[in-house]
Amino acid sequence: EKNGDAEKKTPHNDIRVLDCACGIGTQVLALLTANQEQTRASYVVHGADLSQGAIAEAARRVSASAKSESSEKMFDVCAFKDLGTLFAGKEGKKVCFDVVIAFDNALPHLLSNKDMRDSLLGMISVLRRDGRGHVMFSMRDYDAILDTREREQSKQPITFEGPRRMGTEEGKDARIVFQQWSWFQLDPNSGEALGAHPKTTAAQADDVSTARHWAYCLDMFVLRKEHRGGTPGSSQANDVSPARVPSKTSSQSQRWSTTHQRTMYRAWRRADLTALLKEVGLVDICWYVDGEFYQPVVIARLPSTHHA
Repeated sequence: EKNGDAEKKTPHNDIRVLDCACGIGTQVLALLTANQEQTRASYVVHGADLSQGAIAEAARRVSASAKSESSEKMFDVCAFKDLGTLFAGKEGKKVCFDVVIAFDNALPHLLSNKDMRDSLLGMISVLRRDGRGHVMFSMRDYDAILDTREREQSKQPITFEGPRRMGTEEGKDARIVFQQWSWFQLDPNSGEALGAHPKTTAAQADDVSTARHWAYCLDMFVLRKEHRGGTPGSSQANDVSPARVPSKTSSQSQRWSTTHQRTMYRAWRRADLTALLKEVGLVDICWYVDGEFYQPVVIARLPSTHHA
């Protein structure tokens, strides 16, 4: 991954990285793999996330990968704004990281300016204070989505016949995934909805373009082919009860179960997030939006003059 900006300013061999939105450990595993491949930097990685289930799965995946001797002390359940409190007493002293990351569109879960500001302050509270501490975030290209005036209403279904899902037995897991996005105007100070999003037809495009702040409710539906012997269990707390949908093949009937998850995102424009990054004291803010990454990435530095 592109992390040269952070590496150039951290001359010591070990780079301490906190993935504060680690989920099931995707980035943590990638950094541990980089250690094994003997890249120019050696990463000491810690993961945090608000989801207890995701943290448990991340620890399991790291242990199963044999990329770390122990995952017991590698993960914590924590909100962004509480990171300073979490790491204040670890190892008998305040723990400081070289880099704090939050990838895969994690920050847009924060709907209000205050929530974003408090979360950023929590992140920089655990950065090193000598001018070499960095944050790195990735999120969807909401500028492009909003500027097209054609906000997505749904995603095309995607079919998987791949690895098992979280909490199930080893084996194939046939599933079909699709999303529905319901847009609404947002009060950026309170994070509350101001009104429903109109249908984005060409005739209405000019009307919706006048709004400055947008958010959307994302409903995700997952259809899974049932294994013989019953419906595979769900590890998500907010899954609805499975709805069995019989389907016919040429010689036999099959059963599918449907689960539903809902979350909300704010469509943060880069200028709005950049303003808050500056407000909390970060400098050297640089966006990478040239398609080099799967999502736009922003890197910023905490100057040595900053005081928590």
